[in-house]
This record gives sequence, structure tokens and C-alpha cells, in this order.
Amino acid sequence: MCHVVYFRCDSGYYGDPMTIDNYCRPCDCNGNMNTTLLEPCDRITGECFACVGNTHGPHCELCKEDFYSPIMGGDCKGQQLL
Repeated sequence: MCHVVYFRCDSGYYGDPMTIDNYCRPCDCNGNMNTTLLEPCDRITGECFACVGNTHGPHCELCKEDFYSPIMGGDCKGQQLL
């Protein structure tokens, strides 16, 4: 009888532990990862699925339209009206 075991990174981590020197690393969502999801990021590529803090992008590094952030990857605030 043959047993097949699937090795993959845990939730919130990415990589391919079956490949030499490709260990599991934390997903880089700039602190804007939705940790309530079972799969907050792609377990192979690390792309973030559901950004929080009014952010978007593969690593939650961009502000949504009409929002801004004084620092890259920070929480995005509503655009100030002049």
C-alpha cells in the first residue's frame, strides 16, 4: 500500500518545502494581511489575497483609490480634502 503525503507551507507562509533551499517564509503583506482567512496568501507565490487597511496589490503595498499613506505599506487613510 502506498501512502502519499502532501507537504506545503502553513497558512500565512509561502514557498515549496519539497524543493531544495525553498523553505517556508512568512507572507509579506506589509502588516495588512487579513489573518482571519484560512488562506490569507498564496502558499507558493506569497501573493496576498485580502488586504486590510484600505490597501491592495500583491503585497498590500498600494493604497486603494482616494486613499493615501505617508509611508509605503502603511495603513491608508481617506484622502484629505483641500
